[in-house]
Amino acid sequence: MDKFMEKYSFFITSLLGIIAVIGLVLGWDGMDMLKKLPIIYIMALAVHEIEELKFPGGFVEMVTAMTGLKLKKLGLAKFGLLMFTLYATIIPAFISGYVWPVMATLFIGIIEIFAHLAAARVNPRKFYSPGMLTAIVVQFPVAVYGFYYLFSNQMVKDLLAICIYISARSIIWPASHYCEVKWREVWGIYK
Repeated sequence: MDKFMEKYSFFITSLLGIIAVIGLVLGWDGMDMLKKLPIIYIMALAVHEIEELKFPGGFVEMVTAMTGLKLKKLGLAKFGLLMFTLYATIIPAFISGYVWPVMATLFIGIIEIFAHLAAARVNPRKFYSPGMLTAIVVQFPVAVYGFYYLFSNQMVKDLLAICIYISARSIIWPASHYCEVKWREVWGIYK
């Protein structure tokens, strides 16, 4: 599976993006916005991964150089990225009608811009990290529009709700990161 994912994960994500475009075109009138937003984000994520992994690519290599981690099994890391994509976009699209999963998907679009800006600071000569352009031009606008839609249509009643959500997410994130690191150690993803 490692070799398969190393070779084809990019194409699987691209295929999900194409399926999302087709689904939106064919079903736009029959979908509510809580279903459309995660599907739109699938397309944004597919475009983002094109920049990160292929054109110009080099994001994984940059992160491993930045962190000093040596990946033993790149395919498993890409499988994890694919599972994250499915968790963050497909599930909210299928459980349409619930605001919080859609907000979590949109929140990724906000975080991506800061993650890529931080990664770009590593190379002061060329203030760029693979994925930064699509994070700024594609993902961030989708997230801003999505949050605007949710707030303007009073699907989220007040700013307090989003602050509580972000706070809860920041508490859960370190614990999930610790679990991820342990999982990678157990499965031997890092040397």
